[in-house]
Amino acid sequence: MKRSLANLSVRTAATLTAMVKSRLERIQYRDGLIDGYFASTGLSPP
Repeated sequence: MKRSLANLSVRTAATLTAMVKSRLERIQYRDGLIDGYFASTGLSPP
């Protein structure tokens, strides 16, 4: 992700919630990212 949640200024909890949901949706569709995570940690996918 080019922009990290840590670099965002949030004015309300609702704004933060919307940003987190959108970032998680992007991650959900990046199979390589998730596969790489499981491979590097040694965990098996659910």
